[in-house]
Amino acid sequence: MNDRRAFIKLLAAMACTPALVNASYTMPERSFQKGPKHTNLLISAFDDHQGQHYIGAYGLDEQEWLQRVRVSRRYHSAVSRKLNGSDDSLSNNQLIFVARRPGDQAIVLDLVNHQVIEVQAPAGRHFYGHAGVDARNWVWFTENDFKSGRSLLVARSGSALEKIEAEIDLQGIGPHEFRFLADGRTAVIGLGGIETHPDFPRKKLNLDSMQSEILLVDTVTGKVIDRDTPLDPQLSLRHLDVSPSGDVVIAAQYQGPKYEQFPLVYRYSKQAGLNALKAPESVWRSMNQYIASVQINWSFQQVLVTCPRANAIHLFSLETGDWLSQYRIGDPGGASLDEKNRFLVSTGQGAIVCLSSKNGVLTLEREQQVGDTRWDNHMDRVVIG
Repeated sequence: MNDRRAFIKLLAAMACTPALVNASYTMPERSFQKGPKHTNLLISAFDDHQGQHYIGAYGLDEQEWLQRVRVSRRYHSAVSRKLNGSDDSLSNNQLIFVARRPGDQAIVLDLVNHQVIEVQAPAGRHFYGHAGVDARNWVWFTENDFKSGRSLLVARSGSALEKIEAEIDLQGIGPHEFRFLADGRTAVIGLGGIETHPDFPRKKLNLDSMQSEILLVDTVTGKVIDRDTPLDPQLSLRHLDVSPSGDVVIAAQYQGPKYEQFPLVYRYSKQAGLNALKAPESVWRSMNQYIASVQINWSFQQVLVTCPRANAIHLFSLETGDWLSQYRIGDPGGASLDEKNRFLVSTGQGAIVCLSSKNGVLTLEREQQVGDTRWDNHMDRVVIG
């Protein structure tokens, strides 16, 4: 009960007094008048309508912000981790947000010590916007050592992620999103192939020579177990999802000419490599060469991808690889699942939509409009307590 009260105080403080994060500091405590349980959280980065950047957690049940922290730059994705083993109390969780490339900071929302903590990349490095938590509770980041030209997977530990535990040289360029398989040690990594440098924040420096890959890495031994390349070197493999049974689906953002079209969604296994899912050419063309998020629904053997440039969401069968249906909506980005295994999708227009997928047809169940919010391209649902 004390854990719950402390957590509610922290949520209220963050929700009521968004502060610009420049260094580690302690959040003030205030009482929370309504006192809801706050266990069903949607965590994401977002902007307001004035273009100010935020990170936070939105209460899906309460339909209100439970954490809303103003930050000085744009962040990309978030993960959660428990600090002490299997303890699922409210005060035993951290939320970790990673800056978009080529940002050099991550932020830890420490729910134990009521702190917002900055994690700074070492000099000469930047993050690629994604993190993951292994079986040892280490937090791994994809990083670019632009001074030496190395792309790395780096593990950090400690309550403030102050200790670097391991570094793995991925022998490629542009590692982006990654997920751990069920063993908690094997990471599947999308290596986008695009060279970046903080002196040229949004410039892609090597499109003529880029080579994208997908990697399978043993994070305990540090060895790359397998790597495979897509149909075209300019198919930048960036975002992916992994099911509990080991299914891997990865999506591409094509960096070549506008008139060329390739499949943008692939299944991967060490045995079979990369294999494109099946859709009419008109479907691939309609995606505008760009996919933001991938979400596997293992209960229904389906895969959802969001296409913000095309204002559309597409659904595939995980079992057969066939395209099933699409749903039109403005600027969809983040994707997750709710407690009933329905799809949740956030949009750059501030909406959170819930979609069922019975018989392979995406159908709107409900829509929440979150005021003064433009969601970023990724989100995750976290159940605490």
